[in-house]
Amino acid sequence: MPVKSSASFRLTALPVVVVAQMLAAAVLTLTLVWVLHFRGGVSWSWHRSSTPQLVYTAHPLFMWLVGFVYFVFPGAVMTMRADYAPWHILLGIVIFLMAVCTAETGLARFIFPFHAYPSEAFVVNFTGLAILMFGVAVVVAVILPSRY
Repeated sequence: MPVKSSASFRLTALPVVVVAQMLAAAVLTLTLVWVLHFRGGVSWSWHRSSTPQLVYTAHPLFMWLVGFVYFVFPGAVMTMRADYAPWHILLGIVIFLMAVCTAETGLARFIFPFHAYPSEAFVVNFTGLAILMFGVAVVVAVILPSRY
């Protein structure tokens, strides 16, 4: 016997998006507490240092070219855009999850001897948990349909 479709089992992305936004605010707040309270503030003059670390990448140029070809170029047909959309979503999720993993690794690496910084490690651990939950919420929001 087929399963009846019930509205109680349907979940749209809106509640998950709200949760993701609240988690993003929590991550921002915890990061500000960590940087301002435990690390003594923010340095705005990093670009004036004697050895600036500049990172050049082709990513912005590549993304601009792909965006122009698929979405801005007037000759692009809708079927080409529709064919590219699932790959765009998949690659966006993969890149986002790689960024979450990088943030988690950076937090763990930065404060590695946890016993040396007990109260700071507490804030960093909760920041890491909030980043992880934010990543899960964003991926779920992307996967779920926007409306039924």
